[in-house]
Amino acid sequence: MRKKDIGHCLPAGKAGASDVRRRGFTLVEVLVVVALLGVLMTLVFASYGRAQKQARDTHRKSDIKQYQVALENFSGSNSSLYPSWSASVSAHTSLCTSLSGYMSGCLSAPRSSEDASYTYKYISDGTGSGSVSALNWVLSAKIENSSGKLWVVCSNGKSGEWTSAADPSSSTCPL
Repeated sequence: MRKKDIGHCLPAGKAGASDVRRRGFTLVEVLVVVALLGVLMTLVFASYGRAQKQARDTHRKSDIKQYQVALENFSGSNSSLYPSWSASVSAHTSLCTSLSGYMSGCLSAPRSSEDASYTYKYISDGTGSGSVSALNWVLSAKIENSSGKLWVVCSNGKSGEWTSAADPSSSTCPL
């Protein structure tokens, strides 16, 4: 008989010592696999969180663009004037009331589970609150992926990130 066939000639249950090691995984092998799975799961969860933040920011920018379109349509029907609020107000409540005929519904900012302060803000020049007398306006939304910076859209057509975390205090475009 050849040497490799010896294991088959032994009685049942009397396999050689080398055969016992081949029946399962060693503790070291199991620990290596568990460690690799842990590293992979950490990478997946980290990128998933970033993807969620990016998706919410994209949603906010899209909503602000819809408010901009509604404001331009409003202006076209109101002698090139916009709703007037001399102090920063929530676009979801105050501005939405003025734009009810120009939007299908009020848009509210998607909220992070960690921070509920994400809202849309509107400020304009003109007189009164809610009157139709403004010539300039600024819309803003806090975004997550830029350390608290704001996404700003102005009546002059400019839009982009603003380096301040505070809402604009006037209808002058900060960009």
